[in-house]
Amino acid sequence: MEPGTFVKELAALAPSASDLEKSGFSKEEAMRLAASFVCVKREQPLPVVSGSDQLLELLRGWDLSKVEVGMIRFPETPTERSGKMCVGCVEADPLVILPGTGELVVHELGTKEHLLWPVAQNGSRLLDAMLIAARFLEQRGSGTIDFDDFKAARKAAGECATAAGGDRYLDFYTMLLGAE
Repeated sequence: MEPGTFVKELAALAPSASDLEKSGFSKEEAMRLAASFVCVKREQPLPVVSGSDQLLELLRGWDLSKVEVGMIRFPETPTERSGKMCVGCVEADPLVILPGTGELVVHELGTKEHLLWPVAQNGSRLLDAMLIAARFLEQRGSGTIDFDDFKAARKAAGECATAAGGDRYLDFYTMLLGAE
């Protein structure tokens, strides 16, 4: 997925802050949650992000530091760690791009590359999967999908895994969407 397409589609999924307030969120919480769907265009693209991956292109041109999709968050600036580009985190655990393959994985924080989950075949596929996850989580948050509808969560996790590159990634999206 192209970065510009991701930015537009993610913003289109944002819940209305006023609707969130009506459903019980404080004004500050509602504004923060609505803003978590918005990528901010950088005045100057980051010079330190190298590579041709679509996720890296997105991070080079857009600030995603306020974006959250479930437990996935992004740094203001991606960093290199042990030869791998760290492009985000899942809770506290680093989300990295593996050199050579371009696959995205989550390593356990504080360990020597202990693999928690394979996440996506590449950055473009991660962006595709993240939109599916964001759509599902927004629908769950707005009450369109019941919080305890595990059948819907498993279906969405399967769609995310397919978008990410196949069944190898299903465990990650099952966890992310609470489909267990």
